[in-house]
Amino acid sequence: MINVFKRKYDLNEEAFSKIDEDSAYWLGFLFADGYIYENRVRLRLKEGEILDKYKEFLGTTRPTYIMKHGPGKKYIGYEVGFRSTKIVNDLKRHGFLEKNKDRTMPLMEHIYEKEFIRGYFDGDGCFYIDPRGYLFVEITGYEPILNSIKNILLKEGITKKDKLYKNGSILRIRICASESLVFAYYIYNSISPYFLERKRNLFTKQIKNLSKDRLFSKIK
Repeated sequence: MINVFKRKYDLNEEAFSKIDEDSAYWLGFLFADGYIYENRVRLRLKEGEILDKYKEFLGTTRPTYIMKHGPGKKYIGYEVGFRSTKIVNDLKRHGFLEKNKDRTMPLMEHIYEKEFIRGYFDGDGCFYIDPRGYLFVEITGYEPILNSIKNILLKEGITKKDKLYKNGSILRIRICASESLVFAYYIYNSISPYFLERKRNLFTKQIKNLSKDRLFSKIK
C-alpha cells in the first residue's frame, strides 16, 4: 500500500533548488537562525513581520506559530516550520547542516553574495550607535561561515580588518564607524524586497542625522 503524503498548506519545494537573488537572502537568514532536523525546516525569530515575506518566498499560507517563553512566559517568539525532504536535501547541498558550527558558505555567483550576507546579517548581525553617535556593525557566528563572509568583505574593499574576535566558541566580525556605512550601502544596494525593516531603518536614520561633510568623510 502506497502512503501518499498530502499537504495541508501549499509549499514551493523548488524554493532552494538553485541560488538566485531571493534564495540567497533566505539561505543567509537560515544559516543564522534556521534549523533542520530529519525532513523538517524551522525558522524562529523575535519578530514576526519578516516571516510573512519568508512565507511569500516559500509560496505557503502556513500560519506563523507564536510562542511565549522565558520567566513568566513574557517573551514572544515567532516560528515558521514545515516538512520537506526535497528542501532539506537542497539546503544540505548548499552547506546548511544541522549543527551551526559545521555550516559552510554555499557556492554562488558573485552578484548574490551580498544578498546572502544581508540575510545572515538580519539573522545574526546588528547595527549599534556608540555614545558619540557613530554607527558600528557586528556579525556573530562560527568560524567557517564568518571567515567566508569576512573574506568577501575584504575582497569588496568594505573592511580592511582580516580578523575575527573571539568570545568562547562564538566569533565576531566587527566593522568600525568609518567602514560601517560602506557595509550598509553594500548590503542595501539591491532591488530585493527582503530585509529586516528595523535594521535598515536604523541605518537610514543615521544617514539623516549626518551632515553631508560628515557623511562623505565617513564613506571615503
